[in-house]
Amino acid sequence: MQVSIYSREEIEAQLQEGLSDRAAVISFYDKGTEPVDLSGIPNEVFQVTMEDSELNEPDEFADEPFISDTEKLVDFIFAARNAGLEIICQCENGEGRSAGCAAAIRQFFNGDGIEVFTSGHYFPNLPIYHKVYNSLMDDWKYRTTGMMNTILPALPAFSTNSPPERFLSVDGRAILIYHLNEV
Repeated sequence: MQVSIYSREEIEAQLQEGLSDRAAVISFYDKGTEPVDLSGIPNEVFQVTMEDSELNEPDEFADEPFISDTEKLVDFIFAARNAGLEIICQCENGEGRSAGCAAAIRQFFNGDGIEVFTSGHYFPNLPIYHKVYNSLMDDWKYRTTGMMNTILPALPAFSTNSPPERFLSVDGRAILIYHLNEV
């Protein structure tokens, strides 16, 4: 899945040139400021107000509206993926919030989120990274368990409470193996 990171200045310049209609935009903006005007584009847009911060623990953001919107954000991300869209993550400087969100999406879908952290150009917001990544994992487990129980209704329901084991396949892709427990 292609995920790009933009600052306000970069996305406004891209809007002048014409933004691809094959892109979905996740836009973070500060409280008390106007979000980037994305109203005239035919793209899918998810905008959220959230201050950038140097806080390092997800729990320190517990009162932020973004935290309660992550379920909607996860639905937005999966819808964009299912439609084959690129995801553009944008924030004021294109370094913190957008980088944290992009790293989480890339780690979940591509297994290469570490590249955002090691690039030297970005400073990913850790609470956003952890919240988005964990929400994607939780939603995926829920969807996968629901699909298994729908496809195989004669079998007992399964769940997992343990993290997956990670292995690398021959082609370098991450393989997640879950140990399922009968419910």
